[in-house]
Amino acid sequence: MKDYLFVVNPIAGGGKGENTIDIIDSIMSQEKYSYEIIKTEYEKQGTKIVEDNIEDFKVFVAVGGDGSINEVAQGLVNNKKGKLAIIPNGTGNDLAKQLEIPLDPKRSLKRILNGKERELDVIKANGHNFMNIGSIGYDSEVIYNYNNLRDKTPGKLSYLFSVLYTLIGFKSKKMEIEIDGEKFQGNYTLLALGNGKYYGGGFKILPKAKVDDEKIHICIVSELSKFKILLLFPTILFGTHVKITKYVKIYKANTLNVKLKDAIWLNLDGELVEKTDFIQFSLDKYKIKLIS
Repeated sequence: MKDYLFVVNPIAGGGKGENTIDIIDSIMSQEKYSYEIIKTEYEKQGTKIVEDNIEDFKVFVAVGGDGSINEVAQGLVNNKKGKLAIIPNGTGNDLAKQLEIPLDPKRSLKRILNGKERELDVIKANGHNFMNIGSIGYDSEVIYNYNNLRDKTPGKLSYLFSVLYTLIGFKSKKMEIEIDGEKFQGNYTLLALGNGKYYGGGFKILPKAKVDDEKIHICIVSELSKFKILLLFPTILFGTHVKITKYVKIYKANTLNVKLKDAIWLNLDGELVEKTDFIQFSLDKYKIKLIS
């Protein structure tokens, strides 16, 4: 059995994934460990690469952003074996921020080679697995519009434009929510939950979240006017939105069920996975072994 398989998304972070291959080769060629590098060529291929090689490698290194990490992790969870490591090369790198993994590829690789093993909780959502943050509501619509508009708007302005564009037509979502058996309902702007603190490239949506405390951390934002949505977003960047208790509620739970009046997009680790009117969230019994 070989030591490391590097699963590289070559287009992550505007091409940083491709540039990291030379760094990996340079460092690994001087080490005693055996390794291989495989580049992904299409969406979701990272999961297939892991599953095809699950018996042949000890550690699977995701080289890319949060979506790439999710793909590699899916293969480990599906097979209930293997270890995960991360070289962050995406745009947001939110899970890496949570895990305090260096963004410099040389440093993150050396940390992997000298790193310690820990566990990472896995959350299931309608059969999908995710490790960082899932959400529905305003921000998932922002992602949907961003995916459609990013080729028409230059650089980082595309995300800001998507935020404003989404705001124009946004309407709060009617939800029936059940948290560990406690039920309530109403109109809500946003529901986010997960293991990690950060999403959207550094927004601190769940300030007290931990990746290994066996709890789902939840943030629910009640119905807001468009003006108040704009005022709320800067507070999320610093995690101070949790002090606005009139509109923001924070929970920790084992299960969360959400029934919606209308089907909306479900965002998991920065990727839209399905449009649905019912979502069942729960902790998976399996924990990913993480080298970090």
